[in-house]
Order: sequence, then structure tokens, then C-alpha cells
Amino acid sequence: MDKNRKTAYLALLDVHARKAYSNFALNHKITMNKPNSPAFVRELVYGVLENKLTLDYYIDELVDEGIESLKPAELTILRMGMYQMTGMDSVPEYAAVSESVDLAKKYCKGRAGLVNGVLREFQKRKGNIELPSKEENLIKHLSIKYSYEPWIIELWLKYYDEPFVEELLAAGNTKPPLTIRMNWLKVRKEDLRKALEDRGYEVEDGIMCQNALNVKGSGLLESELYRHGLFTPQDESSMLVSEKLGVKQ
Repeated sequence: MDKNRKTAYLALLDVHARKAYSNFALNHKITMNKPNSPAFVRELVYGVLENKLTLDYYIDELVDEGIESLKPAELTILRMGMYQMTGMDSVPEYAAVSESVDLAKKYCKGRAGLVNGVLREFQKRKGNIELPSKEENLIKHLSIKYSYEPWIIELWLKYYDEPFVEELLAAGNTKPPLTIRMNWLKVRKEDLRKALEDRGYEVEDGIMCQNALNVKGSGLLESELYRHGLFTPQDESSMLVSEKLGVKQ
């Protein structure tokens, strides 16, 4: 069984069934299980939590008896499988299904067939599952589409028009790049940029600081570039402090 997904499952189950704080549950399970890719685990856990309303809508549509018929273990595994298929480009769909079935065989005996069937049906239909009608219930439609609690959307619609609220919701679901501060003592900017791009990362210059790079891609903090001290994660507002003080970096 994949140790990364096992760790993510145990953390999510703590959050769902025991109402644990996500950061505490995640850090504890990573420490206990020692997955080989903590970044993958974090991406999966936070992705499931951030998209829970949307994922649960899909599950409710695909499970004959409805989502209320599911126990926490199988519900958690279905959420994980669906998120890997919709939100994690690095995961092949067949792997999302097979690894979810393996988890089900261990943690919800007798329900692996259900997990397999629901995820395979989702794989076939995921682009064609209709959301609640926008005309009939705008708040529910936006809530499911963007996985925001209805009360937040209702509040924003009191102050802003519908197009702006939808832009706001869409922007909130965008994954921001990771900003890094390069280490001038070990690498030149153009060399670090090329090394990152050669590994498949999207790289752009920072807006305010000359030694800042914005990087998109997963596993950056597990790369040998990071381990060798070529950069550290830091947002530009923090970098500006040292620049304004004239600290040499």
C-alpha cells in the first residue's frame, strides 16, 4: 500500500471523524508514518478539505443510497480518489482508482467493490455531472461549483454583483505559486531558473524583489535543489524587509 495515501487517509479520517484540526492531524500522521513524499500528502489532504462540498455533491450523485449511507472510512477514500482525478495532474486516473481500492480493502472491508464502482463511474461521467441549476438556486450552484459555504456566498452577494462574486470564488480556488528566495552565494538566478524549468516547474520573476522567483509545481521542497540550499521559501513582503534595511544576502 502506498504510504503517502495511507498517511493522507489517516489524517483526513481524524479531521472528519474526530474533528481534529487539519494541521495538527497532518503533522502528527506525517511524523508517525514517515511518508516518502510529505508534499504529496499535504497537497492531497488540503485539496480534499478545500473541495469537500464539491466532492460530496459528486459522491451523493453517484452512490445509489446517497452520501448519508456511507461510513467515514469509505467516504474519506472516495473523496481522496475523486480529488486525485480532478485536482492532481501528477496522478494518473488508473492509479487514483487502484490505490483507493487498496485503501478500501484495508480500512473498510467488504466495501472495496463500492469504492471501485463509484470511482470508475466518476471517471466516465466526471465532465458531465450536472450542478444545481444556477437559475433555480444561485447560492447552491456557486457553493457546489466552487466549494464555498453558502453563508459566505450569501454575504458577498449582499455587497457585490454576481459576476464579481463568481470571479472572487474562482480566484480563491486558484493555486498560488510558491515564492522562493534564491541563495546568491550558491547559484546565479539564470542557472536556478533553468534548473527548475528543466525539472518541469513553471518559473516567473518576482514582482518586487530581484532575488525572488515564483514557482508552480509540486514537490519543490523535496527536490535536491532545495536540499542543497540553493533557495528557501519566503514571500516577497518578508524579503523587502531585509532589502530596505540594506542587509546583504
